[in-house]
Amino acid sequence: MIKQHLCKFIFIFFIIEFTVFFSFFHPVTSLSPTPGTRVGHGMVFDEESNDIILFGGIHENFDTELLENMWFYNLETEEWRSESYNPSPSSRFNFAIIYLSGNNAFLLFGGKNVSNRAILGDTWIFNISLNEWKKIESVQSPDVGCDMKMQFVETADTVILFGNYKGGLPQTSPYFWQFNLSSLQWEPVISTNLPTIRYGHSISYNSNNNKLYIFGGESVEITNDLWEYDILSKNWTKIIKDDCPTPRYLHVSNYIADSNILIVFGGNTDTPQEHLLGDTWMFNFSSNEWRNLSLIESPSARCCSSMVYSPISHDLFLYGGLDANYQSGLDDLWQFDSSDLKWIIIPSENKTIAGYPISLIIIIPFLVIIYFLIKKLMRRNL
Repeated sequence: MIKQHLCKFIFIFFIIEFTVFFSFFHPVTSLSPTPGTRVGHGMVFDEESNDIILFGGIHENFDTELLENMWFYNLETEEWRSESYNPSPSSRFNFAIIYLSGNNAFLLFGGKNVSNRAILGDTWIFNISLNEWKKIESVQSPDVGCDMKMQFVETADTVILFGNYKGGLPQTSPYFWQFNLSSLQWEPVISTNLPTIRYGHSISYNSNNNKLYIFGGESVEITNDLWEYDILSKNWTKIIKDDCPTPRYLHVSNYIADSNILIVFGGNTDTPQEHLLGDTWMFNFSSNEWRNLSLIESPSARCCSSMVYSPISHDLFLYGGLDANYQSGLDDLWQFDSSDLKWIIIPSENKTIAGYPISLIIIIPFLVIIYFLIKKLMRRNL
């Protein structure tokens, strides 16, 4: 009789132990949250926290649930986290955004509303230190629009905005502006030899020569011209080169100061042969030449993605965009190694959660119970 009861309890004990062991000792793999598919979003890099900050964009299914949230990707932990704010800019895509180095903040302007596709013309600043948004009221302001670009000029403590797209609406104001960080006011910039109005171009600041560079975009036609803007003289100069990238718009580009190069990736050509591009080009400011890097491993062809430069790792980081079939958004994160000039895919981390040795804690009470049970049964049989 004692053996029968003992066998039952041992059997039950091992079933429980196996369940506990498998649940708590067996590694549990869970997919860490990410922003998901994004098209027309914007990103900046926060030098103080080592975070990539992502805002806005649209999903492939136009879900707006999380699009007002801000996403942070830390390069050290390699994890995404999401934060929501109130007040906050409305959900939008194809807006202009730029990090304000030395101010621990970034500036946002315009774009298209996700819900009703209304073209926007509001200005917001996000203070990273205070962790809050602030809407800016300016006496003058650029026209409502989208697909314009901004760049911060630290030496002048201003933000330069160039271009605009109003979805067929007439352009009623200048398309070349500067935002003064001291007065928090917009004002049009008067310059010579101004390039034609365009949208979907890219703009980069060369900190080595204190000049701005605009590449590509759609104007009267899709372009592949490269323009240089001298901030001091306020004069534009077109840089004419024979061997240059295919005309494109809605691409991305960033300047890498250590190498004194400009990297251009992807974009839209709107040609019957090839709509979206997946090529990587480099403009070397030292040699004043373009070069197609012709990389074997690279992000897929896309447009409407976002790319930022990290002065800490000296690399570029690209996220999302619209795929080559114009059907869906992308949710991949890529790193461009500026030293070896190659792309590296950053996988969505499967976080392995180590089990705790809880079975050890449970073994002791069960052994005690079995001990007293056996002792009690033995007494009954005496």
